[in-house]
Amino acid sequence: MPTEEWTSVTIDATDADGQRLAKIVTRQEVEQALEKCRASHALARSDAAIRTWAQSVGIKVPREGPLPAIVIEQYEASHDTESH
Repeated sequence: MPTEEWTSVTIDATDADGQRLAKIVTRQEVEQALEKCRASHALARSDAAIRTWAQSVGIKVPREGPLPAIVIEQYEASHDTESH
């Protein structure tokens, strides 16, 4: 895949009211957005692993939404112990 250097991208779109919207996005903004997206996907995978672990040890957790901090702490403690 060829690589080319760039410094900005122009996003040109039309909103629901027909207003033309344009924004110049810098390379740094695009990279930050990508990193944020990757981090949220990693977090989602992590949440899924925590939910699976919690259910396997008999802890009730919600199927969606935030996990209770105590469950995350127990998961981390359990996995710190397992890795040593």
